[in-house]
Amino acid sequence: MGVGSVHAGVVEDLTSKGTELFVILLTYLGVHPGFGFNAWILLIHLLLPFVGYWSGRLFELTRVESTIVALLWVVAWFFDSWLHWSWFIGMISWSAVTYLSVLIVALSYSALKSGRSWKFVVLGLVAAALSIIHPFGALSVLAPCGVLYASYRRRLSRRNHVLLVAAILLAASTVLIWVFPALRFRHYILDADTFLNATASYLVSDYFDTIRDGLNTGGPMRSMMRWLIIGFGVAMLLRWRKERDDRAAPMAAFVGVCVFIAYFAAYTKFGRQTQPYRQIGPATLAAAIPAAVFLVDALRWARLKTYSIQAKGLLAVALILLIPRFGRIVLFYVPDWIPHRTIRLPMDMKTSPLMNANEPMPAVMNHSGPPKVLKDLASTLRQMHRGRGRVLVRDWITAEYLAAGNVVPVLGGIVERNVPHVDANFYRLLKDKRMTSAAVGDYFDRYAVGWVVTSGAPGFLDNRGDLLEAVTAVGPFRVYRTRKEPSYFLSGAGQIADQRVNSVQVTGASGPAVVLKFHWLETLKCRPDCTLEKVDVPGARPGFIKVPKPPPSFEIYNGY
Repeated sequence: MGVGSVHAGVVEDLTSKGTELFVILLTYLGVHPGFGFNAWILLIHLLLPFVGYWSGRLFELTRVESTIVALLWVVAWFFDSWLHWSWFIGMISWSAVTYLSVLIVALSYSALKSGRSWKFVVLGLVAAALSIIHPFGALSVLAPCGVLYASYRRRLSRRNHVLLVAAILLAASTVLIWVFPALRFRHYILDADTFLNATASYLVSDYFDTIRDGLNTGGPMRSMMRWLIIGFGVAMLLRWRKERDDRAAPMAAFVGVCVFIAYFAAYTKFGRQTQPYRQIGPATLAAAIPAAVFLVDALRWARLKTYSIQAKGLLAVALILLIPRFGRIVLFYVPDWIPHRTIRLPMDMKTSPLMNANEPMPAVMNHSGPPKVLKDLASTLRQMHRGRGRVLVRDWITAEYLAAGNVVPVLGGIVERNVPHVDANFYRLLKDKRMTSAAVGDYFDRYAVGWVVTSGAPGFLDNRGDLLEAVTAVGPFRVYRTRKEPSYFLSGAGQIADQRVNSVQVTGASGPAVVLKFHWLETLKCRPDCTLEKVDVPGARPGFIKVPKPPPSFEIYNGY
């Protein structure tokens, strides 16, 4: 919860503590937080093939088969649209859980079958990591682990039962880091069903690589690798079932339940809160385990020689059709590799040789630092701001960048946040149709707006010369200054000496009481020798902060 510069007070989600703790640990060891965060992202990328290989070996695959698992994971990681979009868009915690969930099921299978104590210990540690990195991973592993336990429970010794319970308790213990704060502030948590709510019809559109709604599936849609892996995996699962292989039931439950959640859970209110489409990731990587076995067996030279002429012909035709499609997918994600195109018309410079004449070049979807224009904008705002109110920013990525760098107090960010504190975001009010032309001035006054930064096509605020005056432009960003002097005080007077996450310092306070235009939170404290009260304010559901009989200087801080 930031009471200071971060979105005028927004309760952030409590489900990605693994990243936070990793960065805190490295910071404690003297590493810069920015480097620590980047190291976390790099670590998640680098671990993928090793976890894939290890998972294969735990499922009793050969070295060759396990190597194919790792290869399938890497190819899907970069060239399946969902898996690529997950880590590109910033869902790095979920990306890690996508493959850690497979490792947990593999460890469960190996531990329950072998009864070796050390495997139960490793299982507990990995499960604890999964819980703290992203708890929705529990939805991925619940069904296959339940099937495994049902299959092996009678064979387990008392010692192994104790170890299994200890592993479960260890995994559950790390959830306590976020679950108690979530329960404490549950009255602030609204529905989180904006994203990743695909339904049954998306099965068809995904298969045909057509994008229905980017908020539900990410984009672009490139699903060939996903369906090939799942298809080969299902073929092997059917063979395992026929052969009474003990891996068939848990892996069928893993893949089947995750696919079912991805495309059918959005029909329920609870399912929508989990952003169920994300489960297509674990389904794909889990299916790679049996798919690798199928491919190694099907493509063995001895096996190929037994195929009929017709079967060999069908395989050749399939490869002729699949190879160029796979090549187009690779080139889409690596546009620098697209062959040189002859340019004859101005339009040719704006279109892609990979697509058709009316579609733009594909964007580069990899990790990169902020563009120079954002740094220039931050520098400009830092020089101009001089403590004059908050900065309302239209582009949510820019707003998050400015807020994270504590450059200036920012209003903006992701409009879909599921807390009432989102009332501070002008563009959420626009989206919800709670903002009228006449109400803009009241909003500026209510949230002490001193500056406005817009970009893109001229929008709702660009023509409000009665409220705003143009100051400068930085690249695509247009900077405006509000004509009315902003004030952080709804009543009383004073100066905001400093505001940052979890702290607001006030000097020169005067009046029988001051009401600050900062969102209320019941865990806030005041020092020295002052108290806080909540003030209800129309248009600000959390309310504002009142300090009765304020001392001349005081600090409001988060005391929870």
